[in-house]
Formats: sequence, C-alpha cells, structure tokens
Amino acid sequence: MNLDATQRDALSEIANIGVSRAAKQLSLLLDDAIDMRVPDLRIAELKDVCALLPEAHCDASLMTVYQGLDGYISGRAMLMFHSEESRALAQALVGNVPPIDGQDMRAFEHEAVMEIGNIIISSCISVVADILGREIILTVPSYGEDTLPNLLRQDWHHGASADMRVMVMHATLRAAHRDVNGTLLIVLTLQSMQALLDQVSHLVATHQSRLDGATAD
Repeated sequence: MNLDATQRDALSEIANIGVSRAAKQLSLLLDDAIDMRVPDLRIAELKDVCALLPEAHCDASLMTVYQGLDGYISGRAMLMFHSEESRALAQALVGNVPPIDGQDMRAFEHEAVMEIGNIIISSCISVVADILGREIILTVPSYGEDTLPNLLRQDWHHGASADMRVMVMHATLRAAHRDVNGTLLIVLTLQSMQALLDQVSHLVATHQSRLDGATAD
C-alpha cells in the first residue's frame, strides 16, 4: 500500500495540525514553549516497520504509550520515546517530587509519560476525526516498556498481524531546554487504512473541485 504525493501531503498536514494542537496543551502543562513537527510520514506492513526506523528503536527498550482505536477506524496508536528522553519529559512535568508514602518515583514518571502521550495521541486522532467527519473512539492510555518488535506483537492474536498496516510518523518535540524525538505509530487493519486513505483522497478531490470551480467563475 503506497501513498501517492497528494495523500502523503494531506496526511502530513493533518498530522502536523494534530501535533500543533498537542504542543499548545503541552506548553501549558510543562510551562515551556513547545514546538512539534512531523517531518516524515510513511505507511508500511507490520513486519517492515523496523526498516523505516533508526536501529536503536528496534533494539533498545522504549517507553511507549498506546491507546486502542475503534469506530470509523480500528487499531491502535502507539507513541514511543527512548527511555532517557521520555524520563526527561516526565521530570519536567512532575519535578523533583519525593516519593509519597513509599511509592517509587518511577510510578510518577509512568503517569507523567502517559499524560503526555495521551495529549499527543488524542490531539492527533481528534484532528483526524474532525477533518474526516467521522467518529473515532480512543481507549484509556496504557504504558509499556519493551523493544518495538515485542510491543508490536502485543495484543494481536494469531494471524491478525498479517492484516495490519502501520502509519509511521516521526515526531520532533523542541522546547527551550530540551529536544526530544519520538515516533507515533497508527496501527490499523487493512480495511481501516484503506478507508482512511479513500476518505482523504475524497476530501482532497472535493477541495480541488471547489478551487477549480472558483477559478472558472
């Protein structure tokens, strides 16, 4: 399943609107000027995802926030950070708060990472839903630490992975005091991915038709 130039441009624009919305919320949450961009977007089969990512993404343990998707599209969204980068974000959110009642500081970090991940994922998915005019339901966020191949295998039953496609979006988060690179994966059933691309193509064609009509007038 290959994207043509029009589909890639449209999806990239949608993704950047989503992360821009997330950046505004994170700026308030972290009390820092946040800028986010999605410089690259591709679609691949589940088995080929690692080939599109830096080697460290597939070999190292990643901090990952993931949420299930249902409604117009069915699958899962996964936001991944390298452990040290996500830990720096978490520290910016929770500060140097000492453990309370014997709780491990890592529990606070996990909650902070989930909050950040939920903001980014929900912002991107809500923009997709708004632009397409379709309902997309998100489950509550979950947290995991593992290598990407293991994370991709989780929750998919026998043979299900063969019918999945992945939208791979590299996200760059820049702040006054830190730069963080993450990857957002939208893992969808083949049917959902095709429905999404068809709807995007329809919207682009409708927009172009209106522009052509306005020019003719």
